[in-house]
This record gives sequence, C-alpha cells and structure tokens, in this order.
Amino acid sequence: MNINKSLSMVSQKVKEYLEAEHTEGGLLEDVKTIIQVSQDDAPIDEPSVWIVQHSTILDSNKKNLGHKADLITPFEFVCLVYHPDLEESFRIGQDLATRVGSSILKNFMRNNKTADGERVFTKVDFQEFSPVGAVDIDGKSEKVSATSIIFNFKHEIDWLKCCKKN
Repeated sequence: MNINKSLSMVSQKVKEYLEAEHTEGGLLEDVKTIIQVSQDDAPIDEPSVWIVQHSTILDSNKKNLGHKADLITPFEFVCLVYHPDLEESFRIGQDLATRVGSSILKNFMRNNKTADGERVFTKVDFQEFSPVGAVDIDGKSEKVSATSIIFNFKHEIDWLKCCKKN
C-alpha cells in the first residue's frame, strides 16, 4: 500500500472497528458518542469514546533498507463516563475501556482489508491502560471519569508504490 492510502486508511479502519460494535447486541451498544476529532464543539453524551490518534513513527525494531517500511500509529481510546458515585464511575469507565480493547482485537481479526483486498494492519499491540482520570465537560458541574487504553497499529507502506495515486 502506498503512503497516502496507508495513512488515510488507518484512522478510517480504527473507527470502523468501534462502529462495528456500536450496534444493538454489540460490545459498545451502550455508548452514546464516538468522537474522532480533537476540537469538536458538539455536546458530548456519555458514555462516550474519544479516539485520539498519536503521531505515526517508523518501527525501530525493523531495520530494513528495502522498499517496504513498517509504520506504527498509536491510538488512544479515552472512555468518558459519568456516575454520581465517583468510584462507580471509575469502575464503569474501566469496563468500557476493556470493551473498547475487545472491540479492536475482535474486528482486527475479522475486518482488516480495504475494499480492494489489501491488508491494512500487520499487527495490533497493547501499549497502555490508564484506569483513573477525570475531566471537566462543559455543561456538567461534576467531573466525568476518563479511562484510556492505547493500542499500537502497525501498517506497512511500499515506497515503490509511493508515486501512484491509489
């Protein structure tokens, strides 16, 4: 896959993984909002999952001077949950974060190709789980618990295809 297609497909595919479970009977059926942009002024209905894409880097474990390169794009999934009892809010947030992780892994195994059959990710690795945090949200007087889970998505680009449009 060329670099243009690879980098644009990564965020699209990650959101698809969550949306596949954001249905009746899905792992994320109780989630009200899945947010993928950082500066969205729309109100947030919780429980919600905020998808934060971090900087893509070259995989430092693969020293290859060939025409292919492995890139790693970390995604952080911040799970926002409100409950009047803060301890219960943290418990619910942790549960939601683990269900987000399950959704990622489940759909990586089932749906990892583009429409033309190219593989998007070569590997998905767990990086970090941050179980306790809280954020202020406009319109709410109390804090909302924020639990995050981070996965590294490895994808390959082919420099020989870099000049092709698709």
